[in-house]
Amino acid sequence: MKKTLLIILLGMLFSYCIYSQNDEKPNWNKLTAKSLKPKIKNKPLVRELEFLKPRTYPFESIPEGARVKAIQQVRKMENGSKNKVQLLASQPEWKNIGPTQVGGRVKTVVHHPTLQGTVYIGAAAGGIWKTTNFGSTWTPLFDKENSLSMGALAIDPNNPDILYAGTGEASTNTDAYLGSGMYRTTDAGNSWNLIGLSKVGAFSKVYVHPLNSNVIYAGATKRENGFYKSTDAGNTWYSTYTGSVTDLTINPNNLNELFIGVSGTGIFFSSDGGENWVERNVGFPTGLGRISVQLAPSNPTTLYTLMEVNSFARIYKSSNYGVSWYLSYSGAESFFNGQGWFDNFIEVHPSNPNIVLAGGIDVFRTSNGGTSWTNTTDGYGVGNVHVDQHSANFFPQNPDIVFLGNDGGMYASNNAGVTWADVNNGLEITQFYAMAIDKSKKNMNYGGTQDNGTVGNTSNTTWGNVAGGDGFSVIVDPDNPDLIYGEYYNGSLFKINVNTGTYKSITKGIPSTDEGLWHSPLEIFENEGYLYHGRGALYVSIDKGEYWVEMAKGTANKISAIGVSQIDELVVYCGYNNGDVTITTDGGENWNKVSSNGLINRYVTSIVCSDNNPSTAFVTYSGFGTPHVYKTTNYGESWQNISDGLPDAPCNSLVIHPYKTDDNTLFVASDVGVFCTIDGGQNWFPYGKNLPRSPIVDLSFHTNQIILPQLTLRAATHGRSMLEVEVPDELIVSQEITSPAGGEIYTGGTNQRISWWGFTSPVRIEYSTDDGINWKIIAENVQGNYLLWKVPNAQTFLARVRVSSVVAESQIVVSNTFTISPIERGAILKQTGVNVIPYGIAYDGKDGIWVTSFNSKQLLKLNSENFSMEKEIIVDSNVDSLFTDITINRDNGLLYFHRMNNTGGGGGYVFVYDTNGTKIKQYTSPAGIYPIGIEFVDGNLVIGDRDGERMLKITNPETGEVLSEYKNPYQKTYGPRGLCYDGKQYLYQVCTYFPGGGSLTEAVAIKFDKDDMTNEIERMQLESNDGIINARGIEFDPRDDNFWVTDYNGNIYKIAGFNPLVSVENNFNYLGNETITADIFPNPANDYSTILFKLKNVDKNHVKISVTSVFGENIGIIFDKYIIDDTQQSLSFDTQMLSSGVYFVSFSINEKVELTKRLVIVK
Repeated sequence: MKKTLLIILLGMLFSYCIYSQNDEKPNWNKLTAKSLKPKIKNKPLVRELEFLKPRTYPFESIPEGARVKAIQQVRKMENGSKNKVQLLASQPEWKNIGPTQVGGRVKTVVHHPTLQGTVYIGAAAGGIWKTTNFGSTWTPLFDKENSLSMGALAIDPNNPDILYAGTGEASTNTDAYLGSGMYRTTDAGNSWNLIGLSKVGAFSKVYVHPLNSNVIYAGATKRENGFYKSTDAGNTWYSTYTGSVTDLTINPNNLNELFIGVSGTGIFFSSDGGENWVERNVGFPTGLGRISVQLAPSNPTTLYTLMEVNSFARIYKSSNYGVSWYLSYSGAESFFNGQGWFDNFIEVHPSNPNIVLAGGIDVFRTSNGGTSWTNTTDGYGVGNVHVDQHSANFFPQNPDIVFLGNDGGMYASNNAGVTWADVNNGLEITQFYAMAIDKSKKNMNYGGTQDNGTVGNTSNTTWGNVAGGDGFSVIVDPDNPDLIYGEYYNGSLFKINVNTGTYKSITKGIPSTDEGLWHSPLEIFENEGYLYHGRGALYVSIDKGEYWVEMAKGTANKISAIGVSQIDELVVYCGYNNGDVTITTDGGENWNKVSSNGLINRYVTSIVCSDNNPSTAFVTYSGFGTPHVYKTTNYGESWQNISDGLPDAPCNSLVIHPYKTDDNTLFVASDVGVFCTIDGGQNWFPYGKNLPRSPIVDLSFHTNQIILPQLTLRAATHGRSMLEVEVPDELIVSQEITSPAGGEIYTGGTNQRISWWGFTSPVRIEYSTDDGINWKIIAENVQGNYLLWKVPNAQTFLARVRVSSVVAESQIVVSNTFTISPIERGAILKQTGVNVIPYGIAYDGKDGIWVTSFNSKQLLKLNSENFSMEKEIIVDSNVDSLFTDITINRDNGLLYFHRMNNTGGGGGYVFVYDTNGTKIKQYTSPAGIYPIGIEFVDGNLVIGDRDGERMLKITNPETGEVLSEYKNPYQKTYGPRGLCYDGKQYLYQVCTYFPGGGSLTEAVAIKFDKDDMTNEIERMQLESNDGIINARGIEFDPRDDNFWVTDYNGNIYKIAGFNPLVSVENNFNYLGNETITADIFPNPANDYSTILFKLKNVDKNHVKISVTSVFGENIGIIFDKYIIDDTQQSLSFDTQMLSSGVYFVSFSINEKVELTKRLVIVK
């Protein structure tokens, strides 16, 4: 045994003690919320945030349209070839292997208006399902659409074959993606079409009005939130209210009367079909959070609302159209358990206004108009219904029948909600985190699931519970396959013998103070059975988990992935949630950080070591906007990106083909599918057919060919249970577009990757903004398999890309539709992240931006164009964190920044440093409670306080003396944040609103005059794909009038300013004279522009194209050739070295300038 492992063993011998056994047999029956379930208050919030962290790091949220964009890339790979049907028929087919009865989160339920037992549901990450027999069987209807995250369904009561699906979960959790818009079916769900609202983040409720099927109302949250209305059956939409509309209810007897519930604000009523709104909040307390409200269909003057009030549940009733309200029920803390933002619905009986169901952790029911309420599910007690309720719907013809959706799937009642029965049979929507295969058996699998425990199966249809709660990593012991290792959240490890039922917690030796990530990694060295577990530190056990010894010391960050070489036990990798990767090649005696050798700043999801060469390993990353798979062949001394052909979506797991010896055949699990490469990552293709679009979180091969001769790959999904596919000896490939995948949202003027594979080069790349009716050329005669496209500044949700081989006419692929949005105020133009919380931000007037760190004592200087780090200053302070806003005196280069004493309102200091890291001085900040904002304005400092009276104080920068003060124009809770100044007249401030100190409901950048600081002039919303940006700092870029904005999760955004520069030319028609026509696009440009021109005179002509600045400075000649025909000419103009500004492109023919066009550069 190697030296280091002997040391570990000796440490164990000195420290070892045996835990007492807890004999408890696994429950192979249907899972309930109580099974071995550790409790954690507000657990759904923790769960959803932890699911989001890998995907957003280092950003606050998933970039706008990122999932839809990735799906478009996949669909381009799958569609368009003339031989598509034949090629797909040759691909192996993914088959679901369960669970089929465990369930998963259901967010919306609608019953057919006349067919009893016919129900449609929307699952959180599992799409739309239908039953025609009261839930005895279920059929998926939405597996191939752009988003499987569902928010609200509506059925046309006059034509039930027509349904509307609003995608995206309306609660503030994020363990599924936002939506991709509103969809419609006209054939009872057999086919769906995107009809609009593609930028809306999530839908809370959708109604088709029974008096007029053309009138549709929708409530929206997260991104582009508000109230939307259509009067032409969803073909066009408009919004009449902006705010987080968490519920919506209509008077079925009056087309014009409706109510909306607005998170943090209250209830509003409209008497004119939603054109105008008035408050109906008389009787409500302060501290409102999420609001559900429903009108009694049989008595429209009666309404009920379930409110989150300072984290408690309150049910109010109105008998006069909401003019006034009175308290009907005051829920105990356990009603919401701190998660009223997540579990919150109210549903009124269609013919009896006295029967109402209210959902929180459990379902509460009244049958006497709210005089008393009874818990009818009791999920944590004696009940048989899963906890966390989300939606209910009565059958209009027989209201005794009601269906309920919750975190455990579907339940039904035949007595109007008094009792409930599980109806999950065949509902394949389990949300896995990880999986393992018992390779001693043909079909025995295990997996950790979201809120439904660690489960296992003995056949496709027979799944049972191994342990309750949230389950994560699972390992089958290689020596005894009856022995299973698993974990709960934060690394709470256990082992269980599924044959004898012996269960035991196995965390001895791991300090309780070292808490792991929500999903902490657990791996095994199979030859010896050594277990490895990551928290802040890395721990190893050589005795089946009985005792653990620290192998790598803890850091401020947490281990998110472990890679263990199966051919050299001395080689172990650790990946971290901040993107770091470390390696030991001597069994833990020495560790080297290797992430700076070419890796990226994203959350590490998996590390896989080669079974052929100990120096070779692969790393996968979550997040967006970067490569996702890297390879090393020298123990991490250098890394190669091998993912250029993959969609831009999180990659969660990687497996190497077990029978190939060259490590070139790889399979990757991503949030938009499973992808394979057979050439080491040069080309990727979607593997298999009929794989649902749910996130794939884990992959594993069944390699025991004695009992399963055909190599089989199994996949765990987060929303569509577990699937398997055969892997033949020779893999079949075809022409595909991998990016975009479908449903993305691109902003005009941004660079986006188009990638493809399988085509005979060269290829032609085109795009369409009208669903493929007309096409425009992006590039001709392209070699390779990807390019960066500068997206035109257009407005469409029916954009497509087409790739075709120039020499092989049959090779043509067209992508699925995606959205292009024009540049508008607040649009995200660029984004990155750093390994700190970059609270404050300041531009040095040249090429650098300085940021503070809220969670460390660093000042970082970043390149203002590409955000690469150029300098680090360690603040000389007795404290190590809580630095907020920063500003710079550009005349002398001094940095001024705030440091808070604590987060409880104890004031703080102003520190003054030069850019070399020398401390000049410090003094007490005049912002005496929560000092954040600080900005140089005309020689003085403007200092802002977040709390108290929220004053802006004009301060002498040398002494800290207050010269004058003004009341901040933004006065909401936790509101004023960072400040910036345009150098001329106006200041800008980031502002956030947390009603009652609860959830974030608003983030804006406001503008006000330096001569009138008390009055706001205008504002813009700060939103990303995930909704509201939890913004902190802001800085003005005088070069283009745009802004940098930081947020609390380590992100830096470049966003369009209050008056964004739109395209110089909004179409691609050639402009010119009788001699030449020309076009430049994209325009404005960032990194490059394409110039197209065509001569009208076919005689031999000398053409020269030159570029000058607006000041007449000669930039250079970019084209100088003789042209002899009227063929369209194309050239790419690299603008990366040009600063932001206006330039002129002159076209000379035979030394005479015939045409001059304007080109705008925006960085």
